[in-house]
Amino acid sequence: MEGQNTPDFDRNGFPRSLDRDGTLLSDLGKFLDLAEEYNVFVILVLWNGAVGIKDMYKGLILNDLKLEAYIKTVLKVGGYSVGL
Repeated sequence: MEGQNTPDFDRNGFPRSLDRDGTLLSDLGKFLDLAEEYNVFVILVLWNGAVGIKDMYKGLILNDLKLEAYIKTVLKVGGYSVGL
């Protein structure tokens, strides 16, 4: 996946939530549980360097306000910080 469902962007390219349906964390938990069950090593990344970056993601790289919104609304979820 190249982030087609996460994060959820508003029409101005600002990230507003983890994902449109609000299921990312539970889906990710199920995925990681299954990987553990089958002894599969998983590396989570923000971007896949093998594919082109879509315009909405370029905004996260080129626009400090959009990046800050991404950090505050996506990477820091439910009061948890992801190493920032």
